[in-house]
Amino acid sequence: MIYNIKAKPLTVTELTHKIKNLLEANFLNIAVEGEISNMRYSFNGHLYFTLKDTNASISAVIFKNRLGNVKFKLENGLKVIASGRITVYDPRGEYQINIENIMPAGLGLLQLELEKLKEKLRNAGWFDETRKRKIPWIPENIGIITSPTGAALQDILNTIERRFPKVKIFLYPVTVQGENAKYEINEAFEYFNQNPIVDVIILARGGGSLEDLWAFNEELTAQAIYNSAIPVITGIGHETDFTISDMVADLRAPTPTAAVERAVPDYKEVILRLLNLQETLTLKLKNKISLLSEKLNTLKNSRIFLQPTNKIDYYKLLLDDYKNRLGNSLIAKHSYFKKILVSIDLEKKLLSYLSLKKIGIKHLKKIITLNFQNRTKSIFEKLDYLDKKMQTALKNKIDKKKIAVKNLNNNLIHLNPLNILERGYAAVFSKDDKPLTTIKNLNISDNINVRLKDGNIQCEVKNIKTQLIDFKE
Repeated sequence: MIYNIKAKPLTVTELTHKIKNLLEANFLNIAVEGEISNMRYSFNGHLYFTLKDTNASISAVIFKNRLGNVKFKLENGLKVIASGRITVYDPRGEYQINIENIMPAGLGLLQLELEKLKEKLRNAGWFDETRKRKIPWIPENIGIITSPTGAALQDILNTIERRFPKVKIFLYPVTVQGENAKYEINEAFEYFNQNPIVDVIILARGGGSLEDLWAFNEELTAQAIYNSAIPVITGIGHETDFTISDMVADLRAPTPTAAVERAVPDYKEVILRLLNLQETLTLKLKNKISLLSEKLNTLKNSRIFLQPTNKIDYYKLLLDDYKNRLGNSLIAKHSYFKKILVSIDLEKKLLSYLSLKKIGIKHLKKIITLNFQNRTKSIFEKLDYLDKKMQTALKNKIDKKKIAVKNLNNNLIHLNPLNILERGYAAVFSKDDKPLTTIKNLNISDNINVRLKDGNIQCEVKNIKTQLIDFKE
């Protein structure tokens, strides 16, 4: 190529301006993927770094006013997608990308989306423990939503066979990875809720990467779990995997096997628990029967039951007395009327009078019988009242005895001579462990034991002195 050396040359500034106008006019809105390196903050808060790949690099800047829009941590080595425009810095003739938006690339982008969805659902109350339903202790039917070919299903079936083989299993096969997985899982939840044949639903799959488990981080899957009227247990991935589905579910298990263990009890433990309940119930029934037997014996030995005919005999005698008195009265009146009545009409009237008296006697019998029944009922009510009063008095007496025993126990503790050792005193015993209260019968070279608060000391008597200590105020 031949250059015209006679043409007027451009100044550096003029060339830089031409380049600046060319670049900034043609690269107004671009997106660049690269790795962050050489990250540094300027004194005025702007962030400068280099975006690079294996073959090239470009300078980049995020001005302070846009840093507040970045929702994740920027650091060296992070792969990002940056969008903005190309600008040229005239003094050094350098071009750079002026970044207006930035987001993680690859897994980082997925993680960012995951955090945004978590925040959204948390604010909506989908993770609240108060809305989660109780898992039934022994479900009759369990719905399983998982892949029919995965190892997770086999683990679930083996665990159910081992723990509680009587439970019925209803499998709704779905794909647990890929774009269609969330739609199939949603259809499975709709089926079980429209056909309520199961008591609990287990949503499960084996382990995998974040991308593999992404169907369980989808909002559609979370919504299906949230709207389910049937309690849901999740067993997704491994111990460290934690998806949005786990957060919305009524119970999260770290693995598919653990999900089954939380869904059904071990039948051996159930049998043992039932046996314990049976034993407890039998004991309570025996105690109740014994208590009622005692009460029955008390009633049987009461005067009203030991001599139940006394009252009846009394009313019989009273009735006979009334009958005799009434009979005597009728006889007297009959004799009187026979003397003064001579006509048949008067005799008929007398017979009618006697008939009325018989009716009166019949009514009197009914009154006496009714009075006896009322008196018997009153006696039973009084017996119940006295029994309740006796129970109350007995309880009060027992409570008073308990308080007295407690006070005596406190006094015993207070008067325990060993407690004095806690205050710095010691107890002295002979070699045969008899307490020594005097120096009598104690000789030089005798072995004695001195007991302190935390142990014993074996000592030999070297000297014996008689000393009286006079305690004065």
